[in-house]
Amino acid sequence: MTELLAADSWLVDDGRVLAVERHWARFEATCREHGVAPDALGELRDEVARAVPTRGRWFPRVELRADGELAVEVRTAPA
Repeated sequence: MTELLAADSWLVDDGRVLAVERHWARFEATCREHGVAPDALGELRDEVARAVPTRGRWFPRVELRADGELAVEVRTAPA
């Protein structure tokens, strides 16, 4: 597995998220510090929006890996 430079996750409950812009702001600031282009961050946001179901409890995680790759993983929310 590639080393992580940044990661963030948040709870999505039936499409609702508390303070999601704070999560994105923190993650995106770190990504910009590592030279990630704004277009790539916008594409990641779009990918997350498409990937997270609107029903149920989910815990998406976004990552910036040391090789420069951005990734998203949608997981079921912890209890």
